[in-house]
Amino acid sequence: MCNPAIYLENIVNNLPHFIFWKDKNSRFVGCNQLFAEAAGFSSPAELIGKSDHDMPWKQYATEYIKTDQIILSSNLAQNSYEEEQAQQDDSIAIMLVSKVPIFDSHKNVVGIIGIYMNITERKKMERNLLIAKEKSEAANQAKEIFLQNMRHDLRTPFSGILTLSEWMATQESDVIKKENLECITQSARVLLNYINVMLEHAQAGIKPQDVENTSLDLRKIINESLDMIKPEALKKQLHLRLNYSDTVPRLLYSSAISLRRMILNLLGNAIKFTAKGEVSVDVITLAQDDENVTLNIAIADTGIGIPVEQQNIIFEKFTRLEAAHKGNYDGMGLGLYDVKEICRQLGGNIIASSNDSGGSTFTCTLTFKLSNNKNCTAHALEDNKKKQLFQKNLKVLLVEDQEIAAYAAKTVLESEGFDVDIAVNGAVAIEKFNQQKYEVMLLDIGLPDTDGFSLAKQFKATEKKSHLPPTLLFALSAHEKNENNTFNCFDHVLQKPFSNDAFQKALADINNYPRYESAL
Repeated sequence: MCNPAIYLENIVNNLPHFIFWKDKNSRFVGCNQLFAEAAGFSSPAELIGKSDHDMPWKQYATEYIKTDQIILSSNLAQNSYEEEQAQQDDSIAIMLVSKVPIFDSHKNVVGIIGIYMNITERKKMERNLLIAKEKSEAANQAKEIFLQNMRHDLRTPFSGILTLSEWMATQESDVIKKENLECITQSARVLLNYINVMLEHAQAGIKPQDVENTSLDLRKIINESLDMIKPEALKKQLHLRLNYSDTVPRLLYSSAISLRRMILNLLGNAIKFTAKGEVSVDVITLAQDDENVTLNIAIADTGIGIPVEQQNIIFEKFTRLEAAHKGNYDGMGLGLYDVKEICRQLGGNIIASSNDSGGSTFTCTLTFKLSNNKNCTAHALEDNKKKQLFQKNLKVLLVEDQEIAAYAAKTVLESEGFDVDIAVNGAVAIEKFNQQKYEVMLLDIGLPDTDGFSLAKQFKATEKKSHLPPTLLFALSAHEKNENNTFNCFDHVLQKPFSNDAFQKALADINNYPRYESAL
């Protein structure tokens, strides 16, 4: 039978850690082979009677012995702390150390035993990971700034193109010229849509703020979406049909932005892949209680259908029914990916189906909270009684540095009866603000000498200090409305390209601006 002392010695010598033990005077009375070799000795016996002052790490000896004495006097262990240790090659290693007191049979402390492991490489990896993380965060921040600038720099010119071409089309009586202007507008919208989609996906796709909930009228959202695709349907002589069950509650509580985006994507796909026939929307109630209602929203077409082998992958990013070079159908394979993400964030699911004779159906199942907010109800119901109250004779200051965009917006606003001044930067805007009282100011967020946020805060502070009636402040932004809280210094946010319809709708919402009622 093996001698217990030899057996224990073999175990200690084969452990992958450095082990030592000392007496009450911090002198070594034993160690394992690994520790002896680290100290520059051939065997543990050569260390007996020596102290840390005799080791390669003697520069740390006083600190090590101080720790020993704290343990000896307190009878308490010190576990898993880091300390530096000089090596035989003069390099510095990082050790993870634990030291515990040794007791005799009478429970008196007679020394300490220590065990440590070399974690130098691990610490290097941690440092490298931290550096990589910091670089990644810096790169992401730079990417974010770049994308924000791109969003502004690309959308701003489109504001001029779209606004002006749309307005010119409404003024043109010549049929050929009117069609040409409409083609320009449509082409600009398609290109702008591509830019928006790519920027959104470069910025990590669907944003959480896109699913902010409000009271909404789903039928109205669907009808507005059908109106938007109606011109394309007429070109292809497609019939549009809406079957909306009477059992669906009038007002629901969800994200209007997300729902509109999802429905428009599905309708756009249906129009794209349908050469003849119809596109239909069916909304039915599946279940309802006092607080929630579950609906099926199905969008069907009589188009080319979806091959069986692709029905399981069409919701994946950048998946298309055919290669782009074939040129039959445009798109980047992102629309259905967006739809699935929106549906998921709204807490629902979507399935696609198709049959051998062609045609596809996309069915989204969503559960909505019922809206019982009376104020939201009043806001959601269409009320045109006061729609024209602010549309005429308002003095407007348009702060926009992009010449074409400013000219386009000014032309459209003046055609609606507004009296419009233009400021090309913050300094001119302040000068005009001090000289003239404006009812409405449209402030571009990105200006050459300042930003719209700073201007808005300055204007509001001046009005408050001087007891002036407040000016209605609109932000003109190429950024998302809810990207940060700085937009709260504005009364309303209009996203570029400038839309006269959106501006008129905001002005018509008089309930949000009771301060102007006395001026009527």
